Amino acid sequence: MKIIVSIILFFGGIITLFAQVPTQMFEKGKAFDKHPNFKIISQNSPVKKIPIFDLGPLLTEDAATKNSDLPFRFGKAIDVDLTLEDGKWQKMDSTEVWSLKIISPLAYSLNFIFSVLSLPEGAELFIYNEDGTMVYGPVSKDQNRSGKIFLSDIVQGESAIIQLSVPINQNKKPELTINKVIHGYKNLFSSNKTGYGESGGCTEDVACYQAWNDESDGVVQILLSSGDEICSGALLNNTAQDYKPYVLTAFHCIDIGAPFHEFFEQDSILQDVEINQAENWLVRFRFRHATCGGSTFANVITYNGNEFRSASVNTDFALVELEADIINDIYSVGYKVWLGWDRSGNIPTNGTCIHHPSGDVAKISFEDNSLTETSYEQSSGTSHWRVYRWDNGVTETASSGAPLFDQNKRVVGQLHGGSSSCNQPNSPDWFGCFYRSWTGDSTNTTRLSNWLQPAGAPIAQHLILSVSPCHNIQEVLICYV
Repeated sequence: MKIIVSIILFFGGIITLFAQVPTQMFEKGKAFDKHPNFKIISQNSPVKKIPIFDLGPLLTEDAATKNSDLPFRFGKAIDVDLTLEDGKWQKMDSTEVWSLKIISPLAYSLNFIFSVLSLPEGAELFIYNEDGTMVYGPVSKDQNRSGKIFLSDIVQGESAIIQLSVPINQNKKPELTINKVIHGYKNLFSSNKTGYGESGGCTEDVACYQAWNDESDGVVQILLSSGDEICSGALLNNTAQDYKPYVLTAFHCIDIGAPFHEFFEQDSILQDVEINQAENWLVRFRFRHATCGGSTFANVITYNGNEFRSASVNTDFALVELEADIINDIYSVGYKVWLGWDRSGNIPTNGTCIHHPSGDVAKISFEDNSLTETSYEQSSGTSHWRVYRWDNGVTETASSGAPLFDQNKRVVGQLHGGSSSCNQPNSPDWFGCFYRSWTGDSTNTTRLSNWLQPAGAPIAQHLILSVSPCHNIQEVLICYV
């Protein structure tokens, strides 16, 4: 028994070196039971209040762009300049604790962009809401090694406490600057029967379809670098089956204009600044209900930072690679699935999409009939698989980039757009054809083939999904031996 405990503790120490950050949900106040110091700190934190602003122009823009190929916007990014000087230090046991409470009146949620975040060994950053229902963290020095801007996850409510603990004997000082506070003016956490977000009542909860559990573990939600927009995506397998974390999403989730863009700046050409911004995304795994019909979501795991690999406007695909070694972290146990795909070009006899409509928990849609290849938003041509109408469920804004599965549960495309919604359940959707994205525009940065079938790896027309080998405690130990 002592040997087993020692092994677990040893590997537990190693595992904490990796780059995942968990977000946990609790019943009201229960987070303070798990973290008793949080309540003490929150009651003694200085307060920064964000000025109230006029929502009218934002809502007008949202209405004007409702049917456009744009990422789903849920919040307003507000410029701030908050540093350690704006908070308060307190001594607790063997640590010094800095904290700052931020309030944005009437916000449904808050999240933050750190222009500077450098943490010394042993330091931990948490963000939690005032009613003790959500906790994001710990963030350690290992989560932002690249020195890029750092996005936090989204925390429910109009107030949040940012707390930084540093060991007293640590000589290196932390650095922290928050330059954006995102005020969530759309409710990603509503308690309606369909889920947390604002998705329509006809959407289908993926947690109620156990046959798709593995596939849903491979679907991700992407928080764009602006901090206020969301897309969907999928973690893909490659023929080397080496667990490289390639994420497939939509071209138009990158082609959004300059940083913190104005609308209507998409030009079908990726500028260097857009690619750089795409490398600052936050990717969320397992944002879904814990149970069918449940009222809580599974613990979410997030990763910051990725590298652009390829994209093409013709099929509206984009591929990025997460910087984190996501297979080697404790939270990936049972959670990570690298999805299979099919590049044969054979016509799928049915289609299924797992996605995050309107920023909601994962939903699923089914087309029982064969798909048709057409041009985008056309009835003929090539480049996209058309779903004539969904037999069960729909898609919405923020579903962009979500994977389309064929009858063998292999990815054959990603969502470009369409007019499907609960108000128009018989309307079509279009998905960029995976097999055409394979060759793309015949360069490494415009096709999938170089990345998903690397040099020297087996050649395959299709590939099955691959589950993380660290699926239980025995396998975790094997992974680290």
